[in-house]
Amino acid sequence: MSFNGVLVFVISLAVLIAFLPSIKKFCLEGVREWQETDEEEKKQMTCFALLFLVAGVAYLVWRFF
Repeated sequence: MSFNGVLVFVISLAVLIAFLPSIKKFCLEGVREWQETDEEEKKQMTCFALLFLVAGVAYLVWRFF
């Protein structure tokens, strides 16, 4: 690993630590909102997320293989 790679890793780690409280707050709000939704909405959101996941994997397979 070169010095530039180590420098980028340290900077990204420092940024992650700096934004960790706001990231944690965002995730907790998302969990709270998820618990308040009804089952039909959960099914729709899960289906939509799985669709994007499959599309992303298909793109990566198409792009790199």
